[in-house]
Amino acid sequence: MGATIIIYLFLLLFTIWGAYISSKYETKKPIGIVLGFILFIVSVIIGGRYNVGTDWENYFDLYTSILDSGITLDGIIYSGYEPLYVTMNALFAFFDLSPSVFFTGVALLQFVLLCYAVENKRMLLWVFFFFFTQLFAMTLNIQRQMIAVGFFLLATKYLDKNKIVYLLLIVCASLFHYSSIILFPLVFINHRLFSFLEDRRIVLILFFITLIFGSSFLGVLDLSVLDSLMNDKYLRNMEELDIEMKVSSGLGIMAQRLMYIVSICYMPSILNYYKSNRLSIVYRLFIVGLLLANIFEISMFLSRVPLALVSLKVLIYSYLCNYLFKSKKNTNTLTLKIFIGICFVTLSFMMLIMGIMNSDAGMSPYEFKWI
Repeated sequence: MGATIIIYLFLLLFTIWGAYISSKYETKKPIGIVLGFILFIVSVIIGGRYNVGTDWENYFDLYTSILDSGITLDGIIYSGYEPLYVTMNALFAFFDLSPSVFFTGVALLQFVLLCYAVENKRMLLWVFFFFFTQLFAMTLNIQRQMIAVGFFLLATKYLDKNKIVYLLLIVCASLFHYSSIILFPLVFINHRLFSFLEDRRIVLILFFITLIFGSSFLGVLDLSVLDSLMNDKYLRNMEELDIEMKVSSGLGIMAQRLMYIVSICYMPSILNYYKSNRLSIVYRLFIVGLLLANIFEISMFLSRVPLALVSLKVLIYSYLCNYLFKSKKNTNTLTLKIFIGICFVTLSFMMLIMGIMNSDAGMSPYEFKWI
């Protein structure tokens, strides 16, 4: 277990170091190459994992099957997996690349999408930290959906600039994981009609209502519409609709919710500090995700639906911590902000360590084996 922790800490620190160097010398053209090289090395280590991640074997079998036997257009459409993900498999298999190279390509694609989703490259240090501590375990397991999450993060850049580009990126996300279909109606989230989502008091009330009465809301929802949206693979999971998800730590859930609440409380100040229309949109989407997550979280199937929206916490937490550590006011307020920032970093880091120790999403023990 010690070796596994060291490997993951190396990936975290090496990536953060690359982001730091990139931001410190951002005016020098070659520096982007340095960060790209670092992300490539990290992707190779991730891609060379063997039987790490609870879904690794399924993804490995799919790729080796295509590698050995090829695949037709009908096979791509009716494989039971999303067509764009199967196409990605077929593209790597066409060049007769090994499974480890394929998994490296998946990891690198996720990093590329994440980097391009961040407009302020000086925020990359924070974004990488929260990516590894909040989402990384899932990238080793539900990699199709996490690729879709990457496309969604990138798509949020265009909601206030070019809605057509947003919709095209959501199409890509949906073709990697069908749960992204839920993101299409949110194209109008930046309309003033939804400005109430930035009101701290309203959001806190909605958050606690959905948290307390979430199971009741879930019981009255008509989910038959999902029949026409999901393929057989997803519909089989509907049998698990009323099965509560198993969690490794109730304390971890409480800590995560506390972080959500603190983020909501500080968000008006953060929006005023950055004056970013994109951040305002991201925050609205994040709140929609939290409310849906409160309703759907006890369902093994539906809890995956708002994942892309909740994953925006990587950006929200990054801006929050950057604000907490950089803002300058009176000593008492500043001390409180630094304390809260330290708590965010510490809790997130502990979540990563506990996730490794509890083999969250099958992330440990880590075995590197290039195949």
